[in-house]
Amino acid sequence: MKEENFYKKDGLRSDPRTFGDAAAEGLIGGIAAGIVMIIFLGIAAVLQGDTITSLIGHFRPSEDLPPITGIFSHLAVSAVYGAIFGVFVRMTNNWRHLPSLFLGIVYGVFLALGAQLFLLPTFDSPLQEIPALIFFTAHLIYGFVLGMIVK
Repeated sequence: MKEENFYKKDGLRSDPRTFGDAAAEGLIGGIAAGIVMIIFLGIAAVLQGDTITSLIGHFRPSEDLPPITGIFSHLAVSAVYGAIFGVFVRMTNNWRHLPSLFLGIVYGVFLALGAQLFLLPTFDSPLQEIPALIFFTAHLIYGFVLGMIVK
């Protein structure tokens, strides 16, 4: 949604979208950002001498499942986090003065830190095998793309 579609009400920006619209926009943005993120991770893996199949395997919920399930799992998580971001942006549009791009990058940092410090160690995830700098950069990219899409 373009910036000019927001109107001023009592000196504040007002967002005419419903929360459902915002969640849907975030869901789509999350999938798109997840695709860009996995492309970055794939390039980084190849540059480090790893294979795409090995990388995708880190994302699968179980070693019993084929590696392709890793892509779908990653996109599902990306979509859910995107929907949450979309609703957050919608909730704050009336009073925040920070652009959604900035919020997206901060959100990416938050997701990376939350995953590295809590989620991955708690569940002994194979995603811990991805080098921390690459993992962090991938989440910055996710947040950047998400912030570009969700307004």
